[in-house]
Amino acid sequence: MQNLNIFFWGGLAALSSLSASAAENLEEMVVTATRQPSAQQALLGNTGVVDEEALKRVAHTHISESIGRVAGAHVHRGNGQESLLAIRSPVLTGAGACGATLTAADGVPLRAAGFCNVNELFEANSEQAQRLEVIRGPATALYGSNAMHGMINVIMPTVAESAPQLRLEAGPHDYGRIGVSANYMQGEHGLSVLGNATHDGGYRDASGFDQQKLTVRHEFSGVGVEVVTQLDATNLNQETAGFVQGPNAYKDAALRDTNPNPEAFRDAEAWRLWSRWALQQDSGAQWLLTPYLRYTDMAFIQHFLPGKALEQNGQRSVGAQLSWFSAPGQDWQLTLGMDLEYTQGFLEEFQAQPTRGPGFLQATIPQGAHYDYDVDALMLAPYAQWVWQVDARWRLLAATSSLWRAILTKVVWASSTHPWIPLPR
Repeated sequence: MQNLNIFFWGGLAALSSLSASAAENLEEMVVTATRQPSAQQALLGNTGVVDEEALKRVAHTHISESIGRVAGAHVHRGNGQESLLAIRSPVLTGAGACGATLTAADGVPLRAAGFCNVNELFEANSEQAQRLEVIRGPATALYGSNAMHGMINVIMPTVAESAPQLRLEAGPHDYGRIGVSANYMQGEHGLSVLGNATHDGGYRDASGFDQQKLTVRHEFSGVGVEVVTQLDATNLNQETAGFVQGPNAYKDAALRDTNPNPEAFRDAEAWRLWSRWALQQDSGAQWLLTPYLRYTDMAFIQHFLPGKALEQNGQRSVGAQLSWFSAPGQDWQLTLGMDLEYTQGFLEEFQAQPTRGPGFLQATIPQGAHYDYDVDALMLAPYAQWVWQVDARWRLLAATSSLWRAILTKVVWASSTHPWIPLPR
């Protein structure tokens, strides 16, 4: 899509050239692999970064346009804001696809463990991110089993990096987007607000979407303590287009613009509130505590299945991440930590119409109620990592992690013709 971009920049233009020249002398820092800033050249070669300059140049309308710049990582774009991930792997689909890759925003997972969705990347404000960090292949013990194939971490800008800006975009098929940012700093405190709203009519019939995202960030810097508190909110209302069918259908210019499933939709909202406390000890060691609250709610038509059932799911979770880092400047560094999370989740699925297709499909995907369950889950995940810099060329790393997960309460119902009852992973 060729977009018309119009920029209105706040009064920091005179400083931009100075900032750019100073940035050339700085090593690129990433936080995903170690949960604290580290020079990228000091990490294993499985870490990739899409920096601020690349994000501004691409100005992606879908996160796949930016993640594709990282070797070994691919986001397959579905209709609207939907996506499927592949990090050093095939494009994963089906029930296990979302559990193989961890997606996070500022180190806080977008979804609770066991309650993921393959399309959850749209819940992060990647359009106004400062950078995207990717771990290709299994992430470190610091993130556990949900990062088996890798991790995508969306890092938002600090208050100082959120320069006043107004951005307007327009394009074909009734596409339009507005993005705003503003910041305020006074002494030890700083506050920034970033928001964007997108309307896309879609090039196919009944395939547009409206999306709004908001990030509010507060920073405090005191003696021996730094506190960052951030609220992220997302809303998506999408009309989803189904698959065009028939031999060589994609070659038919008139057919490929149609939508065989005008009834399909996806409505989703999500918000996260977290506060990260960095406490510095006299010895140089550091404590990092991040309590958070999380909420999601989604409803969509499964137009990709013969029965086109309606699914509604959601979660409410509260958790905390606790890490301790030994003092830097030694030949070795020790990291100890624990993630604790409590989640209430639900899923309902109802099929209003008969299943089309052969008998085995009608028997396994019947008309009527499929799932209706509520689950309360408690997760406790301690971890430890030790790194020894043997010499200038060699580094030894040893790590371990464990996961305890308990289903506290479970209420499940299913129709007698649909005996299999899935539970969250």
